[in-house]
Amino acid sequence: MARQIAIEIFAAIGIGALLGLFGPFGSYALGPGLRMAYWISFIVLGYLIFRPVIIVSGWLADHSAIPEYAARAIALAIASIPVTLLVVTMLSGFDLSRAIQRDDLPQFYAQVLLIGVVVNFLFAVLLNKRGDAAPIPVVQSEPVAQEPATPALYSRLPQGFGDVIAMRSEDHYVRVYNNVRDVLILMRLRDAIAELGAADGLQPHRSWWVARRGVSTIAGDGRTISLKLINGLSAPVSRDGAGLLKQAGWR
Repeated sequence: MARQIAIEIFAAIGIGALLGLFGPFGSYALGPGLRMAYWISFIVLGYLIFRPVIIVSGWLADHSAIPEYAARAIALAIASIPVTLLVVTMLSGFDLSRAIQRDDLPQFYAQVLLIGVVVNFLFAVLLNKRGDAAPIPVVQSEPVAQEPATPALYSRLPQGFGDVIAMRSEDHYVRVYNNVRDVLILMRLRDAIAELGAADGLQPHRSWWVARRGVSTIAGDGRTISLKLINGLSAPVSRDGAGLLKQAGWR
């Protein structure tokens, strides 16, 4: 996890430096050094606030009927409030009472929200491309009988990780579970599922993939169903996922 956070902070610094170079929203009037320091500090500070709120939005989407895009939009709108207050307070000589009385406070909020949306989009594009760039071994087919090819996903896992029983999407990452441990990989869930190939499992929820052998029991009935996994975790089942379970003969 520390490595992933370091990568994201490095990306935030790069985006801040790019904004410092162009100086949007009237900041070009600042000197080059001050402008660069302002934007790098602003983007990194925003990352430290936006990132936890977006993680919470993913949890909210997983455990409620709120669509993922709506939960993300709500998160961006909420996270923009403290970031706006911090920025305006700094520009007001660290006087909070003076900051909240500024006539241009709504304008600053709109700018912070816009930048948050753009940076979040850039993170999704850049980090997903990085995850897709990881080498995938090519399995050559031969006309002779041989052992089944190892799914490409296993090349991304620690040596000796064992069988994958479940995967969960976490923002730009996928958390991969076996019986006793888990590991975080920088890639999209749909790509991870594709790299598992013909593994016996299904996607009961937009943010989960579960192997048949990883399920100990299916709990609940009607509109509330969850899969209890052999490692003690519980995976949610959406309305469409419930239909998939039935079609696959899991229940």
